[in-house]
Amino acid sequence: MHKDAIVFLSYAHKDESIVTDIYHVLKKARYLPWIDKFDIKPGEDWERAIKIAIKKSFVFLAVISANSYARRGVLQKEILMALDNWESLLPDDVYIIPVRIDNSPLPERLARFQAVDWFSPNGINMLMIAIEYALSRTKN
Repeated sequence: MHKDAIVFLSYAHKDESIVTDIYHVLKKARYLPWIDKFDIKPGEDWERAIKIAIKKSFVFLAVISANSYARRGVLQKEILMALDNWESLLPDDVYIIPVRIDNSPLPERLARFQAVDWFSPNGINMLMIAIEYALSRTKN
C-alpha cells in the first residue's frame, strides 16, 4: 500500500503498551510505522535516528495522554521538529495528527489540529481515514 510512507509515533514511554498496539494496527494496515522501541538499533545514536525519522515521515502521530501532556523532554522536542516540518507544507496538507489515548486536553502547540480519540468507537477508523488523507495530499 504505502511501503515508503513512514508514520512516526511520538509518545511518552509510560504509554508504550498502548502505542505498541497502535504500531501493530498500522503495520497490519500495511503502513510503515516508526517507533523508537523497534526502529532504533542497539548502539545507534537515538537522537539522530529520531531526527532522521521525523524528517522522512509523511505523517507524525502525537500520542497524547496524561503521561505525555505535562512531560518535558524528548516528546516536546519531537513535536517541535514536527511543527517545523509542518510549516513547509501546503495549507491543506495533513501531517500532524494528535491521537488522544485518554481524556487529556491537547497541548497548546497541537490545539489547532483535529485529534483522533483512539478509544472512541470509531477511533481506529478515523485514524486510518486521516492517514490516508494525509498520504494522498503528500503524494501529490
